[in-house]
Amino acid sequence: MNFNGFEFDEPTKRLLTEMDGGGRLPHALIIESEQEDKAAQLALFLSMAAVCDNAERPCGVCKNCLNAKKKNHPDVQYLQLEPKKKQYTVDQMRALIADAYILPNEANAKVYVLEQCDDRFSTLAQNTFLKLSEEPPQNVFFILLCKSAHRLLTTILSRFTVIRLKGSASFDDDTLAAAKSIAEGIVDAREYPLLKALLCLQNKEQAAPANDGAVRRDAWQDQTKRKYQSSHHMDVRRIQEDNMAEVIGVRFKEVGKVYYFDPLGKALRVGDMVIVETARGLECGEVALANKTVDDNSLAHPLKPLIRIATEKDLNHLAENHLKEKNARKICEQKIAAHGLKMKLVNVEYTFDNSKIIFYFTADGRVDFRALVKDLAGVFRTRIELRQIGVRDEAKMLGGLGICGRPFCCNGFMGEFQPVSIKMAKEQGLSLSPVKISGTCGRLMCCLKYEQEAYTDLLKRGLVVENNLIARTLKVKLDNAPADVAPKTFTVRQCKLVRDGYIKVNKKELEQLGNLE
Repeated sequence: MNFNGFEFDEPTKRLLTEMDGGGRLPHALIIESEQEDKAAQLALFLSMAAVCDNAERPCGVCKNCLNAKKKNHPDVQYLQLEPKKKQYTVDQMRALIADAYILPNEANAKVYVLEQCDDRFSTLAQNTFLKLSEEPPQNVFFILLCKSAHRLLTTILSRFTVIRLKGSASFDDDTLAAAKSIAEGIVDAREYPLLKALLCLQNKEQAAPANDGAVRRDAWQDQTKRKYQSSHHMDVRRIQEDNMAEVIGVRFKEVGKVYYFDPLGKALRVGDMVIVETARGLECGEVALANKTVDDNSLAHPLKPLIRIATEKDLNHLAENHLKEKNARKICEQKIAAHGLKMKLVNVEYTFDNSKIIFYFTADGRVDFRALVKDLAGVFRTRIELRQIGVRDEAKMLGGLGICGRPFCCNGFMGEFQPVSIKMAKEQGLSLSPVKISGTCGRLMCCLKYEQEAYTDLLKRGLVVENNLIARTLKVKLDNAPADVAPKTFTVRQCKLVRDGYIKVNKKELEQLGNLE
């Protein structure tokens, strides 16, 4: 890839180069960054690369690149909010789906960029968008920009490749005001500059000394650390503890994602049933992680609290809900048949407080189920939500046996789906026959991901720096070796010439197997 005109760090460049190794970028990307300008710059780079006509992309000089850089390309669309709306609407998603199936105007690809998705992307809009992201038209790319990817639905995350850009944290006025109030509560006012400096040092930032510009910065920092550590007022651990939070991990399904909650000082054990507050209301879940402390900066705020430990009454109510789900499934299947809808009901779920019933279904395309929702609402007298899921989620819910003879990994122990690509199968030397590498769901087997790290490590790539024709040996500078490590010697039989140093999936293989990803 051509990075001229763009300033990316080396890890980002390596990641982008590896992603483009197959000659085609992933069709669905999430860019996570606290700094919106960095995320926007990467989205612009990827958009230019997708529509560029040249082999070394983005070239920056062709018509498509120039128009994309000016954000004036008809095939690169930045989705805007509708007037007086704070989030993307379902109608916008439906319009996007319809537009995605129209051929590009000028380039060979179309790109859709959705900004501030953690705030703008509502649950309904994500569910509408889900089917398109799972099986998009050929040469259509989606780029979502957000600050916290975990705020998106897990079904969305399982179909996207997440690129996390690291940026240095900065202190705003509110943060410094809070630090001042803490300082005044535990030390006298004269030591506030000291506490402020230590907070900055804790986050690996530089802070100028207060009212003493003559002291060298490095010496001042060392002096500040020593003074703080020897002070009888506080100790170093207190600052570290201020940045930690006690949490418990709760799982709502037998094999599902673990969510963090505030235990409110209560000690809980793995297997305890608890009632917690979620975005859907009160829910009953099982403690999967006992009390532990984690970095407060890594949590989604505000952290939802523990309501109570589940009582016998709560567990009886949960059992009643499971019985109601079986009855609701029969009724829904009858209604689907009566309306003649081409959809397959997979699962039914009652929320703990019975405020909503969620019906999970699969279908080949879009289904107009508005009349079905009205009928179900008339029967159950509560809120009804019909949620379309993909074939992977269907397999996870229903379970079964894989070709290895064991239960499905996704149904047995996998909390979340991991992205799997055809390139993994090729690097592992597997047959590219769809029968050999696809699971019961019809997608690439999840177990391809398990050994990929080992294959990546074993498949050592490097540059030949010296050869010995008599001894038939080569000295190779490995890509993943530190700069100060000397080249390693290999025999000719141990080496294989790779034209560009990376295993690629060619266009023919991509056309035949692209629908398995």
